[in-house]
Amino acid sequence: AQAAQFVVAGGADAGIVAYSLAISPKLADCCRHALISAELHAPLKHRGALIRGAGEDARRFFTFLLGVRGRAILHAHGFDLPDGTD
Repeated sequence: AQAAQFVVAGGADAGIVAYSLAISPKLADCCRHALISAELHAPLKHRGALIRGAGEDARRFFTFLLGVRGRAILHAHGFDLPDGTD
C-alpha cells in the first residue's frame, strides 16, 4: 500500500502493488497498470480464520465470505480464489 501512496503522490514514477489496489478507484483513475505474470512468482496466499468463541456476527460474515456472493465480491476486487475453502 505504501508503494501505491508514493505513486499517487508523485514520489515514484512506478510501483509494484497488489492487483486489488491497482484496480481500486483511486489508482485506476490516475494510473495505468500491468499484471505481472503468475508464472514469475509464487502465489501470494491470504488466509482467513474464525477464532474459537467468535460471535454470531463474525460467524455469519465468515460464512458469507466463503459463499457464492462473498467469493464473487473478492474476485471482482482482484483476488483469485481457490476451488476449495482451504
